[in-house]
Amino acid sequence: MPRGNLETIYPRALLLSYVRREMDRRHYGSAFGAMRKHRINMNLLYDHNPNCFLESLESVINQLESVTNINLFLSDLKDEDVTRTMYPGWSVDPSSQNAVVGKVDRVCDALRKQLEASDCYKFMLSILMTHVKKTKPELEEALLKIRILHDGQTEPGRLSPEDALKFLTVIVDVNQLYDVALGMYDLKLVLMVAEKSQKDPKEYLPFLNGLRKMGDYEKYQIDCHLKRYSRALEHITRCGDEMFEECLQLIRTQALYSAALELLKQDVVKCKRVAAAYGEYLVESDRLEDAGLVLYRYGHLDASLGVFEKSGCWRLAFAVAFQLKLPKSEIMRLARSLSDFLKGRQKYGEAAQVLCGYASDPEEAIVCLIAGSLWEDCLRLIHTYERPDLIETHLHPGLLEGFNSLESSINAWRDQFHRHRERLMVVREEKAQAKERLRALADGDVREQSGLPESDLCSDTSSVTGQSLRSSSYSRSSARSSKNRRKAERKKHRLKEGSPHEETALLEAVGELWSAAHRTRHDVSTLVRMLVLYGYDVEASSLQRTLGSCLDQMDSHKEHIWLPQATQSVETGPWMTSNAIAAAVTYSIQTSAPNMTDIACKMPDTETLQWKLTLLEH
Repeated sequence: MPRGNLETIYPRALLLSYVRREMDRRHYGSAFGAMRKHRINMNLLYDHNPNCFLESLESVINQLESVTNINLFLSDLKDEDVTRTMYPGWSVDPSSQNAVVGKVDRVCDALRKQLEASDCYKFMLSILMTHVKKTKPELEEALLKIRILHDGQTEPGRLSPEDALKFLTVIVDVNQLYDVALGMYDLKLVLMVAEKSQKDPKEYLPFLNGLRKMGDYEKYQIDCHLKRYSRALEHITRCGDEMFEECLQLIRTQALYSAALELLKQDVVKCKRVAAAYGEYLVESDRLEDAGLVLYRYGHLDASLGVFEKSGCWRLAFAVAFQLKLPKSEIMRLARSLSDFLKGRQKYGEAAQVLCGYASDPEEAIVCLIAGSLWEDCLRLIHTYERPDLIETHLHPGLLEGFNSLESSINAWRDQFHRHRERLMVVREEKAQAKERLRALADGDVREQSGLPESDLCSDTSSVTGQSLRSSSYSRSSARSSKNRRKAERKKHRLKEGSPHEETALLEAVGELWSAAHRTRHDVSTLVRMLVLYGYDVEASSLQRTLGSCLDQMDSHKEHIWLPQATQSVETGPWMTSNAIAAAVTYSIQTSAPNMTDIACKMPDTETLQWKLTLLEH
């Protein structure tokens, strides 16, 4: 009785067992045939036993026989161990160390070496394939081999360069091949590739006709066309003085200043012109100090002086000024300009150095030191330049002004500290009371404590919960953008009563006041000593007492402000209603304690400093 068509089935497990057995026997030809027929990944040929495969390359080539089979194997290669990914149950030889990284390059290099040793003409397409398949395709090497084929003698049955190039254009984008051939400066090769492409001869022939004489300038044009500007610079610098303007234009447009200075270091004149352009570029980029150094190094002293003056590098500026032998009037003008620059950046000590050393104006230097509260340096200059009259006219008023300024600042810090501390205690108390109300809601005692019907409380809780969850959902979605994330971060530091992050903002504000008060100890210590020196004992004692009282008050409250980090959890159980659970979760999200590991919420570090003057302690 006829039974219809009979079909043969190939169970995958049995098939893989057969392939494994054949490869163990080094029968790569039969294993490859089964893998090709049943579409098993060709990486298994190598991944099964990499060391054995590489040792048996000559046998592998002989068994695979045809270029088509070798190319099929190469086209499947990838940096992946398929015995662990596609076929995880595969038993691998434990003695084989299969390194996935660089696998494709390793196989291509070894296989190409063996193919070239066997018959480079017969396996030319496979050799080309090994170049193209690498992680960084070696297209220049592949085209070079085609050029060798073109230059060699053609024999019957041997692969023609046209066929080799046709194969290469199938596996590589022809436009990319055209650019690579052009970058090899080989016009014959470029024409061969262009003829295999879909390019209109009108597109490339005019350009190529201008490159018949392949000199440095033609190579420069090619590199500019391919946007290889560093190599273009190398070629244009060899084209002589008549092309230097074009070279300088390339340097400016592509910002190749450092490379140009290195290539032209033997030509002093050209180096100076490049350095001048480099200095202009650095000034425009607001890198003034770098610009001054470059200009000075290559002999542009006048330009470097202007840049050093503009950047405030006063030591280098005066070094250049004296090197240029500028007149005294110009030196004094420079000193005034630099001192104004330094004072604008609150570098009063350096500004005083400039005024004394180069402007011959100790009085202005003393005024500058008083503005910077550098009292001891001020006294030193007064007696160095024998100007005791400045003690009454400048130093005493400056000391009293400094006393008033510091004392008012300390009092303001103390008052702000207490306001923020009291508000912090209120915020924490409100959170504690809210937690108690939630716990009471869970126990069913809310009605007696609040005097509200349970339905009203649950309704109010549900309303708050819904609103909070909607707000939380909105904040999560909007915080996806960096702008909104920055905005949300700023809200954490906003001192607004009732905000969810008010406690964090208060801790940060209190920490800043703590740090400011402790930082001012050195300034107070210096000023107190100067006040005592000139008989202002009342002011000195008042200032020392004010700061000491402020620091003592801050220190007495630190344990109540910076608490140890506490873990929060939401209590749930079968006794809680759904509204109670929702309210507890919502409140936990809204009023979670600030993270004490955050640097803004930590107690600021302070160094021990002996700042008090014992003469005033009685």
